[in-house]
Amino acid sequence: MAQPIPLQYGMVGARREHLERLRGYGFRRCEAVLLMPEDAAWLREYLDGMETYSVHFPLFREEGLPDYPLKLALVDPDAERRRQAVDLMRHELDRAAEWGAGHVVVHLQRNLLEEESPYDAEEQEGVELAATAATFLLEHAAETGVGLHLENMMGSPLLHSPEAYQELARLVPDIRYCLDVGHAALDGHYYGFAEAELAEAVAPHLGSLHIYDNHLPQEIHFARLREEGLLRKYPVHPSHHQEPEWIDTTGCLRACLGVSPEALVTFEVYYSMDTDHAFTAEGIEWTVEYCRGIQNTEARRQNEGAGTQNPG
Repeated sequence: MAQPIPLQYGMVGARREHLERLRGYGFRRCEAVLLMPEDAAWLREYLDGMETYSVHFPLFREEGLPDYPLKLALVDPDAERRRQAVDLMRHELDRAAEWGAGHVVVHLQRNLLEEESPYDAEEQEGVELAATAATFLLEHAAETGVGLHLENMMGSPLLHSPEAYQELARLVPDIRYCLDVGHAALDGHYYGFAEAELAEAVAPHLGSLHIYDNHLPQEIHFARLREEGLLRKYPVHPSHHQEPEWIDTTGCLRACLGVSPEALVTFEVYYSMDTDHAFTAEGIEWTVEYCRGIQNTEARRQNEGAGTQNPG
């Protein structure tokens, strides 16, 4: 059993076998997503044994959803699909409150470029759709006492640029983002910005991060990402950051924690890629120390600034 990791750090688990592994890495916080409905009783007991946890919508692989559950999002040009997504997210907040979760993560936009006939429109339309739905859900979240974090998905002409995220935060001042560094990198590679630029845009409004490593292809084809096996989530590890084709996970951490040092840092790794447990554990330990370095630097900067303003 590893040494306990500070509660600021946790890991996503999308299956029972993976969640059972997290304590071995020292995690006392987790984020549960896409569990099988028949594991509900086990999951409730498991989560009660964690010091704190969050829920990623949808918590269970429920029957009757319109399509793949992780495609349900706030920014979707299909009005009926969008209405159903918001309604299901509202119910997820209710269950999270009943179970005792700290916050719920939902996807902000639908990956439209993954589909055969992508919807094409200006980002202003996407920002307006997001603002309306986010305001409604944030009001409900406040009523339940559960936090709500909006995660950047990818592949949406309706919402992708750092400027659009800034505008959405201006319209909805209480918004809290969950920055997924891999989604940011894929969108940035496709639309022409660095993932750290998106990190800088959302940093003042950040609730949490999803961090993992992945290497980017020369060209992004959202419609073929899954079949080409490019949606990968490797363990964060310092050996990856010496190679130029890997995403800039450390740059995103610097941009985010330099502004919001208390944001939750949640690791992700595909279960099938979490085979070398010593390698994963080494990367987790390295990342925690790296984040502490960012936080200590920011604390010193603030203390020096306070001393300059109050010399006496």
